Amino acid sequence: MDRETYLDKTCGCWIGKIIGGTLGGHDEGVLGFLDYTYYDPVPTDPQPNDDFDWQLIWIHALEQRGLKITARDLAEERLEHWGGLYAEYAYAYCNLRRGLWPPRSGAEANTDPIGMGAAIRSEIWAVLAPGHPRLAAHYARLDAIHDHAEGGPGVEGEIFLAALQSAAFVQRDIPRLIEIGLEHLPAGSALIPMIEDVRRWHGEGLDWRACRTALVERYPALRCADVIPNIGLVVLGLLYGEGDFEKTVLTAVNCGLDTDCTGATVGSVIGIRDGARAIPEHWRRPIKDEYLGSEAELYDIPLRGRVVELAERMWPLAQQTLAQAEEILAPPQKPDPAALRPEIHADDYAIAAGEWKRIAVMAVGRDMMWTNGEVELRVPAGWEVSSAYFERRLRRAFRAIYDYDKRWQFDVRIPAEMLLFGGNDFQVALRWDGQEAVKRFSLLGGLRWAVLGPLLPGSTEKVLDALRQDWKAAARASWPGLQGSCTWNEYPSRVEWDFPPMFVEENCGAVAVAHLYAEESTPVRAHVAFQPTNDVFRIEVNEKVLWHDRPRHRAAAFLHYYLLELRPGWNRLLVSREAKERLLAHTDYGPATVYFGLTDRGGMPLPGMRMAPWPQ
Repeated sequence: MDRETYLDKTCGCWIGKIIGGTLGGHDEGVLGFLDYTYYDPVPTDPQPNDDFDWQLIWIHALEQRGLKITARDLAEERLEHWGGLYAEYAYAYCNLRRGLWPPRSGAEANTDPIGMGAAIRSEIWAVLAPGHPRLAAHYARLDAIHDHAEGGPGVEGEIFLAALQSAAFVQRDIPRLIEIGLEHLPAGSALIPMIEDVRRWHGEGLDWRACRTALVERYPALRCADVIPNIGLVVLGLLYGEGDFEKTVLTAVNCGLDTDCTGATVGSVIGIRDGARAIPEHWRRPIKDEYLGSEAELYDIPLRGRVVELAERMWPLAQQTLAQAEEILAPPQKPDPAALRPEIHADDYAIAAGEWKRIAVMAVGRDMMWTNGEVELRVPAGWEVSSAYFERRLRRAFRAIYDYDKRWQFDVRIPAEMLLFGGNDFQVALRWDGQEAVKRFSLLGGLRWAVLGPLLPGSTEKVLDALRQDWKAAARASWPGLQGSCTWNEYPSRVEWDFPPMFVEENCGAVAVAHLYAEESTPVRAHVAFQPTNDVFRIEVNEKVLWHDRPRHRAAAFLHYYLLELRPGWNRLLVSREAKERLLAHTDYGPATVYFGLTDRGGMPLPGMRMAPWPQ
């Protein structure tokens, strides 16, 4: 592919993406049909959108870190340059700040693992590997696993689109492009039957509205940005658009749901296929063939420029990538058969002060082997390790294979009186035949909440007043509950935003309280978010109300920030709910998600706080 063709197709990719995102941006989250025929309102500038912000971050990452970039490299760039904290982005951010790197950052405590957040980033990998779908899919996976669970549709959506878009540089047939995307999905992917259904309905002659209706009935969206139905709308837009840019983008956007993302994606596909010159001038003129980044979300990245300038920066990178494709795709060099490394497994990777956590240690190597060795758990002073497992498993022969091997089980406990951190580090050491391998691991610190509920309607405010006046008396008292008198119970949260089931029960109130002890005055940043709900939540720290409202955003869990000062001594955290009906996330999207966490002003875990339900 010559330089002129590449630049035209790459400009077409990003101009088409900006057009589609601008068209769909005003109605993101609409659950029904739309009736656009053109921009409304007509923009006078390109519109910022997180879909395009990621293109800018990943270009910077490739230029700074090279073509053999890793998932951890991308995660580090994300921490340095991306400030958008909502939906899966928020959960990944919290995991990364605690020291959990990909793939754990995308899987651990992520209640939004099937969003479109990765799929919307796919274009960069297509323009990096034009005409090489396998290579584009390789990069897409590295990207997606930092904020989505590996093996799930959130990751597979980006792989499917990156492969399809890469092929569009050299293949014009739309059905064939969809087949190429399917070829790069693993067997058993949840996307495959959905895509096949859309292709079948199209082949049977259903019009696009009937196809869209059948799609959302069979694959309903729990929220507007769910990846499965939205990838289906992308496929629908491509098939029914018949290769025409305007028809394709309008069809996808008028299907509703995640309209800015679906419009941007199909716009990029047709833009790659036909080049920028083929995009109608009346669609290009309002955005001026320029891009505009999100000022509130991008850090240390130029926010505005001409699309052709980005394409020119990508041209040498694409040439180098294709030249090194075989090397980039080569499996990682296998370790020496005698080399082992420790890995761990747990039901989850969070621990609350005072509770026992079982950890299985594995010795991982390349080949089957027998050797005498020992495993040692190195924990901070004050941690307790179960002697029953520790002594019995400390020394024995073990066999290791490439994936996993025999496991040594340890029970560990952080005493309730010890400081619990955002990330609680320990080491595992393996020793065999005069060799040693040591690796650091981390357990997330979870708060222990005192929880009261489910309360009778109207009781929540009385409880809050009592806590403010005399917390000791309020903690001892019984309160009117749905099933009789109600008393406080401790609830060990796995992570800060994990609240007990009574926070989603019908016609009830609930209160959760926790306390943090600070040795001195400590500046912090509070993170508060919900999925949109039909009920009222209240969050306060030391009687300062951070939130008291219904979360109304219709699309996703958006994070709000508050700068606070923790006072020396005990600081009270309160989360309450007063409900008159069953709590839903935006009525149609399923159970609500509550998020509440504290970090330092830079977003890092607090250096050490004693956490307890009640002051001690």
